[in-house]
Amino acid sequence: MQKDKAYYAAIGRKGGRAASQKRGPEFYAQIGRKGGLSTKHKLGEEHFATLGREGGKTTKERYGHEHFVHIGGLNGKAKERQPEEETES
Repeated sequence: MQKDKAYYAAIGRKGGRAASQKRGPEFYAQIGRKGGLSTKHKLGEEHFATLGREGGKTTKERYGHEHFVHIGGLNGKAKERQPEEETES
């Protein structure tokens, strides 16, 4: 009897939950950092730059130029709301 993809997906989720409970979220963050560094060493920084450009093109096609104008404006507003850091005298 051959198991279907949903069966294996369900088992994978259960295993992921168990590992998360045992090791905590920092474990997965560490795996992600190591994977990113490994990919950067293997494929170079240009690989990530290319992915970013492609993602930007896709986002622009999906949401239009106004989306970037909107989120750019949000960044400026967020900076206005942040209190200035106090300096010790």
